Amino acid sequence: MSKQALPMAELKRIVTAELDRALGAKGTVTNVQIEHVQGDAWRVVEVDTDAEKPALDAAASAVIPKLHSEWGLAPE
Repeated sequence: MSKQALPMAELKRIVTAELDRALGAKGTVTNVQIEHVQGDAWRVVEVDTDAEKPALDAAASAVIPKLHSEWGLAPE
């Protein structure tokens, strides 16, 4: 199955929601900054959150690989 292109606003909404869901009670994600890498790949470069770094790192390590496989988000 090929990946479909998503508008930047929709991709940001998905990434924000997935990270926020993964953090749960440990914090809230209010915004993410995403940049184009190449082709259909994107990379999260900044996350606005009130979570502590270890909690955000744990959430990102669970969420980003899933988003990479589903939407072409670069795993960096």
